[in-house]
Amino acid sequence: MVTRLSNYEVLEGWLDYLQDKVAALVGTSKDQILESVRRQNLLQREQFYCLECPLQGEPSMDFALQYQTKDFLGTRDFTGNNSFRYARFFNLYGQMVGPDKKFYLEFETIKGVGMAAAVFLDIHNVDAERVIQRTLAFQAEARRMPRILEIIEIAKKYELVPSNIGFIYSHLNGPLRLTFAIQLEVLLLPDRYDPYAYFALELGMGKQSETLQKAFAKNPDQFRMFVGNTVLMQDLVELSNFDFLDCYLDIDIMPDGSIGDIMGIEVVLGVQSIEGQHEMLHSKEFAEFIFFLQKINVIDERIVCFADCIFYANLPQALDSQEVLVSMLSHFKLRYKQGKRLPAKVYLQGNRSYEI
Repeated sequence: MVTRLSNYEVLEGWLDYLQDKVAALVGTSKDQILESVRRQNLLQREQFYCLECPLQGEPSMDFALQYQTKDFLGTRDFTGNNSFRYARFFNLYGQMVGPDKKFYLEFETIKGVGMAAAVFLDIHNVDAERVIQRTLAFQAEARRMPRILEIIEIAKKYELVPSNIGFIYSHLNGPLRLTFAIQLEVLLLPDRYDPYAYFALELGMGKQSETLQKAFAKNPDQFRMFVGNTVLMQDLVELSNFDFLDCYLDIDIMPDGSIGDIMGIEVVLGVQSIEGQHEMLHSKEFAEFIFFLQKINVIDERIVCFADCIFYANLPQALDSQEVLVSMLSHFKLRYKQGKRLPAKVYLQGNRSYEI
């Protein structure tokens, strides 16, 4: 009889394959990842595994796990042995948002802090302010509340929808990250980037932004010339031309209420199947997207590895249904610091599934 592989063995097999096949992309962080999940007993559920890999610089991978709130509702702990420090936090979150929301634990193995996790919660289409208030209070972070709620109110004026909130515990005095969904119907308007430019302007310039906005309202062309010189806005406009992508804006709020100096655009692929992603890799639209990333110099030649990251492989087990390991691209992230582009990142996802 063949013994069904454990979740740990499935993860180890996926990392072994990637480290052997696409080392230029993922580097050699496998052992740190496996040690982190083993010591914290994190693989009690069958969840998605996620890897974050830079597309320039030293090849490496940070690691994340995706969970569902239904795994925590009605349970006192996470792992069954009270060893997981965030169990009550996730139970509270699940009670507020229901059983079908997803959230992530991310471990920065690249920086050698793999035992300290960042937590990212899905707050899309829920009472985001209530979730944020209660989770901040639970984490003894209530002092951040007024500034965060102020930023959400500013975002609403510009039709930005709160999507995720991230607690970056892996950083000393770490930021709280807010992610906003960028609405397609706004991006398709002739003045599509005005809301996001005004939002960034108001965040960055405070009270001065009101005077600037009044001046720009009298001369929209002057405004577009002003924001057109910011690379984040330029790139956002370019990305809106790719209809197979969904875009999200990341901002960090520091403990003193200031905005962090790094902002991000998460670029989520609209294709989430093995066959669909293989077709996407050979499409004109994806080629144009990659050309755009090359043109703005945020990726290098390791993009040729993408095809080897998309696959499924049979797993040995003693069940009637054939199980498989599924590996795909999840999304990309563009990052900006003080008006300059940083190297882009790609995110991979792997999970155990039944025959597809």
